[in-house]
Amino acid sequence: MKLLKIAMVAVLCGGVSGCYASKESIGTATGATIGGLVGSQFGGGRSGHLVGALAGVVIGGLIGNRIGAAMDRRDRYYHENNSRRAMDYGDTGRAYSWRNPRSGNGGYTRPTTRTFRGPGGRACRRFEETVILRNGERRNVRGMRCRNRDGSWEYLG
Repeated sequence: MKLLKIAMVAVLCGGVSGCYASKESIGTATGATIGGLVGSQFGGGRSGHLVGALAGVVIGGLIGNRIGAAMDRRDRYYHENNSRRAMDYGDTGRAYSWRNPRSGNGGYTRPTTRTFRGPGGRACRRFEETVILRNGERRNVRGMRCRNRDGSWEYLG
């Protein structure tokens, strides 16, 4: 589980730093990380959780690769701005949508809780998010984001 958390931090830091990785590799890494975290929740005992995590990494990586290949830098810009707006000002339960007119990709973020005090006393919110590709493929994520000192929101799972 610790290895999965380290991998998730590396993926998120890589996406924020603007490195020159391909859309596919960013999507694969993100999908694998999320899949591993979700998969690790299944199975009995330590070995069962490990098998679930490994299956999640593979499946998440394949799905993330396809999503990443279809999203460009502008899509991620629209997505991140929309997510920040929803977390900062969004009404609980209301969907805040985005769409890139050039690519046709879009999606929405829906805050599912009011702001609450989370780890380290930071302001946090739970959310649901969907990315909808122009071909109709969907990717759904649920989790929690907490505000950093600089005003950005960090995904904590």
